[in-house]
Amino acid sequence: MKLPSISPRWLLFSLLLVVLTLVVRENLTKRPDKLYQLVNGQVEMCLSCHKDEKLDPAHGREVLGCSSCHLGDPLAIDKKAGHKGIVKNPGDLRVVEKTCGVEGCHAQDVKKVKNSLMATNRGILATLLHYWGEAPDQNGDFSVEELIKSGKTSLAIDYYRKLCATCHLWKEKGDLEGFFGEKGGGCTACHYTRPQAPTATKPWETFFRFGQDKKKPHPLINKKVPMENCIRCHNRSGRVGTSFIGVYERPLLPGSAPGHPPPAGHGLHRLPHP
Repeated sequence: MKLPSISPRWLLFSLLLVVLTLVVRENLTKRPDKLYQLVNGQVEMCLSCHKDEKLDPAHGREVLGCSSCHLGDPLAIDKKAGHKGIVKNPGDLRVVEKTCGVEGCHAQDVKKVKNSLMATNRGILATLLHYWGEAPDQNGDFSVEELIKSGKTSLAIDYYRKLCATCHLWKEKGDLEGFFGEKGGGCTACHYTRPQAPTATKPWETFFRFGQDKKKPHPLINKKVPMENCIRCHNRSGRVGTSFIGVYERPLLPGSAPGHPPPAGHGLHRLPHP
């Protein structure tokens, strides 16, 4: 079968149309002002937008960039493409092998963390299931990770979810409101601190609500775990949190009004030095 011949005019018109489309697209594409690179020469175009993030020297934006921790596409030049596949919390144990746990960073630490009692809650689960009559003894090999994968539930596990489950490392940070949303998050449960967000200080900023539009500062990563991160979870079970920071509770005097500040000399007290 003989194909119809294409007129040279139509061929030229089609070629011009393609060229015009490419020219218009190029003019509408907003490109970064330069090629952004890390200290090792790796291209990291995320830095064309993320210019104000401040972290510790080991995790600085010029050292690791954004994609080493948050994934995404470091070669993209627009936000939508750059944020494809991004993770908000690199320390989440669901993705940590691709972020904190890559070779050259914290690979060995990730294995230890995932096997720690703070991640598995092995002892809590084994004891709870045993005393609720759902396990023959307290030696069962249970873990939060397996519960997540299997979706298993029971009366004892439901009780665990309601009472204990906010204090394990597999919990997603920010999944709940307020105080409980700050718990969990894998590596960041301990090594993360949130700097104070900037606020509007000039009268016209407050009037025009510009202060509310300011970007939240990037969380800081600390090798030395802040005390407040520990007692976010270790604040029950015989007042472990208060004992750990060196204070203890004393009962109020008889007749003290509920809901009012305790009299001087009562409440939390600092333990004396030996």
